[in-house]
Amino acid sequence: MGVRHSISRIHASRLLACHAKNKTAPERPWRGSRTKICRLLALGVGKRTAILTGISSKRYWHLSRSKATQVGMTTDWLKAQGLVSIRDLWMKAHGDA
Repeated sequence: MGVRHSISRIHASRLLACHAKNKTAPERPWRGSRTKICRLLALGVGKRTAILTGISSKRYWHLSRSKATQVGMTTDWLKAQGLVSIRDLWMKAHGDA
């Protein structure tokens, strides 16, 4: 049993190392509260709303439907970021556009 214990310890330390690396990964640029607040303010969201959204413990899925993200991240802003509208693609595929 000593060998299994040491192997699981090695795996655990590797997982922790990977997890630590991913905390600062560039794929999650809106992770910190201060970052969320600053970026929401830059998008034109009110100060109080930006702060309340920034310090929220809710994760990305729930915050995507909050007032701050709906006001700051408009459809035009998302298009400027290079995102494609699924609605537009659907309408184009079905000949409605």
